[in-house]
Amino acid sequence: MAPCFPPSWNIFERFTNWYHIAFANEINRLIREGIEGKTIIELLIFLNHYANENYMGNPELGIAKERLPELLDGSEQAALINVYIGSTKDNIRQWLENAIKQEVKEWRKADPPSGDADGYFVTDLPVILAQMVGEILGVTKQISDEIKDRIFNDIVLEMAEFFEKLIAALSDFKDQHLRTRNAAQWYHNYSVATINNCRMLADNFTEIATKFQIQRGKILDFLKQHSVSKSLWALYDVVTLNKTKFIDSYDSPIAKIAEEAAEKGCTFLVEEVMMDLNEVLGQIMTKSEWLESSGTPGGRPIDTIVATVTDYSKDFASLRPEHLFR
Repeated sequence: MAPCFPPSWNIFERFTNWYHIAFANEINRLIREGIEGKTIIELLIFLNHYANENYMGNPELGIAKERLPELLDGSEQAALINVYIGSTKDNIRQWLENAIKQEVKEWRKADPPSGDADGYFVTDLPVILAQMVGEILGVTKQISDEIKDRIFNDIVLEMAEFFEKLIAALSDFKDQHLRTRNAAQWYHNYSVATINNCRMLADNFTEIATKFQIQRGKILDFLKQHSVSKSLWALYDVVTLNKTKFIDSYDSPIAKIAEEAAEKGCTFLVEEVMMDLNEVLGQIMTKSEWLESSGTPGGRPIDTIVATVTDYSKDFASLRPEHLFR
């Protein structure tokens, strides 16, 4: 074959270069015509793997990759990445908003929430949310670790807003319950499940951060470069100092945010108990109603307090220990 294709003609190198240029032209055509969603993901993954050993970098081909021009120049690829990150952020935000709407709808179901393996009330929210985040990070990791970290940072910020909206919805649920005590049959059960969900979400994000090798330092650097509320930054700062009591050795900032949300949920439950006891507590240590009360058992202030606390204790028994005994 040497006489037909003399080495000096560099036939293989020329054809490789032509095919490479054809790829580049086709990619630019697709971008000019407009691509989105799954197509962007597939293209970014292809660009990331194009030069590895399964494609042009296969040692059997012997291609001098450094001599091939870029399929996309740096600015074009950065623009494509920004489009992908922007659409992903929008999708995450929309999904979280829908998740809260679905959760609020579930609170008013005719059946109580289910229990986890330990018998504590929960809903499907933590598992579904973890699956969604895991799938997103799994895709972005195929593109690059840098994009994976950027997406996780955005998820952290969206989760902070998610918890704020979740607790706001729970506060509205509480107010409706206090106005009409029988409006929601399983109010206490779903309030307990929401509080327990906060711990499950924190645990799930711990596993996700470990699985995808999320580095705390990169998260904090990102936050310093973006506008976040002072209260939110304070939460992250506590995690940086490793002083969170929610999970002793927890590296994800989601932990502290989840803990504060759970604390607010517990406060709502305590408020109702204190509201019901407000009148009788005002009689404590008064001579006429407390010290000299000679009524039958059950009619004394102390009996009312014991009975009320006992009733509520049964409703709150499915709280996880870290929330029940705090």
